[in-house]
Amino acid sequence: MFYFQLKSPENCMMNIEPNGEGLCWFFLTDSYFYIELGTTILFQNSEKTLSQYSDTPPYLDYYYIRFLEDLFDILPAIAVGIPNDLYSSIDNFDKKRVMQVKYDALIGDEEEDIVSEDMVCFPLADLLDYGRLDTGFLRYNSSCYFYHVEDAMIIHYDFEDVDEEGNPVWSAKTGVYELKYKDFLLQIEDVLNRFFISMADQIEALKLSIQNGDTHFSQIDDPCPVLEKIEEEHNQRKKYFFNILENIKNCNIEKEIDWEKIRLALNEISFS
Repeated sequence: MFYFQLKSPENCMMNIEPNGEGLCWFFLTDSYFYIELGTTILFQNSEKTLSQYSDTPPYLDYYYIRFLEDLFDILPAIAVGIPNDLYSSIDNFDKKRVMQVKYDALIGDEEEDIVSEDMVCFPLADLLDYGRLDTGFLRYNSSCYFYHVEDAMIIHYDFEDVDEEGNPVWSAKTGVYELKYKDFLLQIEDVLNRFFISMADQIEALKLSIQNGDTHFSQIDDPCPVLEKIEEEHNQRKKYFFNILENIKNCNIEKEIDWEKIRLALNEISFS
């Protein structure tokens, strides 16, 4: 479901200073990656884009850790299943857009300095943002929402954006994909295992490149402290992500959503 291919250390995008600054664990996660949902691939460039720009890779080209951070930001929230009646109010993008417009109108009626959580409609923000994967770092629009409904994970996606010439950017369009929630968690665990094994190999490849005098790293005066810091961050990151996953699997969730307040907010919008 979650796929990535790390670039070799010398091909990772980073600006390295003689003191080693710029060479870090984050930049070593530079990758090509995508999400596979059945026959649909999210973050795959369209054929038109690939034919028009010969140097464009087939998949999203970015630091994979950024994607994992964004995914794990929403996992604690979506571990709390959304009630069926509330999911039905946003179970397609048209419904969500209508609700967003109404919510924005209500918030916009208030003076900026008095918009607060005490407003009846304010809890709708939790519903509108529930399961939203942050893709704000991308140049072109792409929406992806993960809804945990009963024992299912329902993924809504909208990748129908165009470039400046009106050509489709992504191969994916708009749709819905469903799998069991327990299988979704297995996919999360699988990608974590693969990623941190790959990153351990990446660090070893970096060491070898430095030992062999690769010109990409030859300007570093003393690589030892840099490598120690990279290995330390690797271990910290690994512990951090697996702790979150373990808490989710054990239902040890701190994030709580007040569904009743959201229902009241929906009623407020209905009569506004």
